[in-house]
Amino acid sequence: MAIPRPKRITGLEAKEILSLQREDITMEKIRDFFACHMGQDNPKYNTYDIIKLPAGRLYNKEELETTIGRFICNLVMFPESYLKKYGYNNKPLDKDELEDIEGKMGQMILNDEMSTKEYGLYLDNGEWIGMGTAYFLSPTMNYEINVPIKEVIEKRDELFEKYKEGVKRGDSAVAEKIEKEVLALAK
Repeated sequence: MAIPRPKRITGLEAKEILSLQREDITMEKIRDFFACHMGQDNPKYNTYDIIKLPAGRLYNKEELETTIGRFICNLVMFPESYLKKYGYNNKPLDKDELEDIEGKMGQMILNDEMSTKEYGLYLDNGEWIGMGTAYFLSPTMNYEINVPIKEVIEKRDELFEKYKEGVKRGDSAVAEKIEKEVLALAK
């Protein structure tokens, strides 16, 4: 399956996104935006969809093109003190970029421009957004691989019934036999 091309978000959709405040960003909101729901072929948005960020919206000096994902990361992750000093970050958050950002934050802490509490919130928010969204943003994860397969569950229940005396006794040989059969079917 090919990755869809980024869409340019304009009009009411852009207004909806750009009106978001930090407290509006919940896992439910992120799921509504980026997860593909049952019966849908595509999510409402992709993190790489492009949007124009008006000057001054999030400490950016001029209007710029950015992605919805970067906008949300700036809004959620970065402390206001960091954004005031360095402005909106419109770069991919790869290892080198994160090292640079965290180095700047460390220097800000040493210079009393940022509190350790703000830095802790940055770490917490980064973990929250990164780990919390992995399920529906990762191309290797989807609904089907995380839902029990009907045939496997039926086979498991059939084997539990067939070997119920061994299961009751806690017979490890019976447990191993059931496990092998169920795993073979699941594969």
